[in-house]
Amino acid sequence: MIWEFESEVVEGQLSFRLLQPLDPVWHHVSERVARLPFAWALISFFFLLYPLAIWLPSLTSMLLFLLVTAVAFALRFLMQYTFALLAFWRERAHALEQFSLLCYLFLLGLIAPLEVFPPLVREIAQWTPYGHRFLTWCISPWHFSSICLPIQYVGD
Repeated sequence: MIWEFESEVVEGQLSFRLLQPLDPVWHHVSERVARLPFAWALISFFFLLYPLAIWLPSLTSMLLFLLVTAVAFALRFLMQYTFALLAFWRERAHALEQFSLLCYLFLLGLIAPLEVFPPLVREIAQWTPYGHRFLTWCISPWHFSSICLPIQYVGD
């Protein structure tokens, strides 16, 4: 989303949307929501090819998964939209988002485990949004689903 918003700001295409009564963020939200039927079609095709992979979670697990997925979408979208708004002051806002991704990789321990860092760096990492495991699950809901959702295969 950052790249589209940035190009709209740099090329002057955003000015037409700013004159409309609808906030430009809703154009980007609708674009993301419009991709959902295609994703559901791919998931359905996968389960059509591999029917043994179908699993039925409990109702509470499914509701919890949908809630966490919605929070993940909202949080990630707000983070990207915040970085995209920096395109009003900088021409290349996506560079800041890529720097944020680099911080995410390091401070979460994906590049190197946090245990190898000095204690002060570990303490600082825990105070950032990247140092918490819940944010990892929010940004990557499949981590949450693989850990918290019990799988019951249809064939069982």
